[in-house]
Amino acid sequence: MNFRTTAILAVILAIVALIVFFTNQGEKPVPPEGGRAVVDVESAKVTKITVTPADGKAIVLEKSGADWKLVQPIAALADSFNVDSLVRSLTELKSRGEASSSEIKSLGLDPPAWKIEVVAAGKSVKLGVSPRPSIGDNLYVLVDGESKPRVVPASICDQLDKTPESYRQNRLLSVSAQAVQQLTITQADGNLVMQKKGNEWQMLEPEKIPLDSSAISDITAAASNLTAVEFVDERDMPLIGNPAKSPKRSVWFSTEAPTTQSAATRPAGTTIAFGEYDSILKKNVFVYLDNPKTFAKVAATSLDSFNKKPLDLRDKKVVDIIPGEVSRISVATDITATTQPTSRPASKSELVIERRKENVLLGPDLPAGPATKPSSNPATTQASTQPATQPAGPVLPVSNWVLKSQKDADGSNARVDALLAKFNPLRADKYLPPTTATSQPSATYSIEITAEVAGKKTVHQFRISDPGNDKPLIAAYKDLRFELPRNFIESITGDFINKIEKMEAPMPNMPPGMMPPGMMPPGM
Repeated sequence: MNFRTTAILAVILAIVALIVFFTNQGEKPVPPEGGRAVVDVESAKVTKITVTPADGKAIVLEKSGADWKLVQPIAALADSFNVDSLVRSLTELKSRGEASSSEIKSLGLDPPAWKIEVVAAGKSVKLGVSPRPSIGDNLYVLVDGESKPRVVPASICDQLDKTPESYRQNRLLSVSAQAVQQLTITQADGNLVMQKKGNEWQMLEPEKIPLDSSAISDITAAASNLTAVEFVDERDMPLIGNPAKSPKRSVWFSTEAPTTQSAATRPAGTTIAFGEYDSILKKNVFVYLDNPKTFAKVAATSLDSFNKKPLDLRDKKVVDIIPGEVSRISVATDITATTQPTSRPASKSELVIERRKENVLLGPDLPAGPATKPSSNPATTQASTQPATQPAGPVLPVSNWVLKSQKDADGSNARVDALLAKFNPLRADKYLPPTTATSQPSATYSIEITAEVAGKKTVHQFRISDPGNDKPLIAAYKDLRFELPRNFIESITGDFINKIEKMEAPMPNMPPGMMPPGMMPPGM
């Protein structure tokens, strides 16, 4: 190596040494205080943090319950994970030593690059932080009320450099889906007004009908979990498609219980308004929230959860018939002739089942004799002409049902119970519009179920069509049309005759010496 090269390297080393010296000048390691907390508060008790950079635009985060909120420069939900990272970085910040009070200005603390305030349990800690160092790992923090800056790791700058958007939560709402008590969907083909009363949901407009709780839960969950793909400044919104001015669909909800006041008087709530697509790709739509005021883009598929009609939300329970009140069942079956996939002739049949009014005993129901009866003959001399073991009594039908369509044959309790269970309650898989066009069915089933309560009869009439080709059955009850699973046919067809459900009737009580009707004394 020549002299010139050696000289250049020496100069470079000298410059580096000077930079290191001036970067760390004034630093005085204090071993006894090494590791002392800069912000002496518990992280779990922190309720507010303010970070004000040199440009003066403060980021204010406040804790409400278990959630953090971004208060400034915008009002929005905060990402608890990112805020907790900031809290831990400040409350776990340890000093490495101290610098001289005379060097406050030269270290960049007058004015500081950041002003920080941490509030916890009524205690406020204020800090001034020097700029991020270009070389080295030392940063200087001046705690309000202290005269000497503390030396801390420069890694805290990674947290302080974050923008407000870094703390903003993509989830637009913090409301719990279960807390929603009132719900209104405003759309071009009519508004849906819904309320929760007790544990049940009802629709008030456009018609008053009971609603399916799981279907409403899907809507409230979709609102609660609505997530921004991108936040948008209102100034960047297009003139056409701004959801705040011309929404295509809006969803309003409130966590307040409904009252008797008019629908025009709304309680406090939140409105989600959906606008146009953000591009011709139609992947996202613009959305506006009024509380807190927010403009964003959300996935276009989010709209599917709110694109509902009354029949989509109606309670799937069509009717609930109590089996113990049923007195008669009739099923008329009309099967059309087919040639495909196999040849089948047309056929018609009818099943009529009636509840048995009373059990018929074979023979008179004789009164029982006295418990004890005086006898003039000694018990030991009385001749016994009856066998020690009485023969079994007559076999009685135990079925509760009579098949009127099959010469009053006993009906199977199990089959009838299974049939009635389908109507206790009868639930639709899906409701259909009244004008839904249907093809020629391969079979139709007309069902009448008569229920009696306190002498009053109610006849429930159902018509079920089988469209064939493994498609769902189409049923009609009153003004409702709906789909049923194909296996429903199994419950209304087949053999209902009682084959094994029999038992022996108990022998009637007889006075001593008398024989049951139909029995002959021994030797006769």
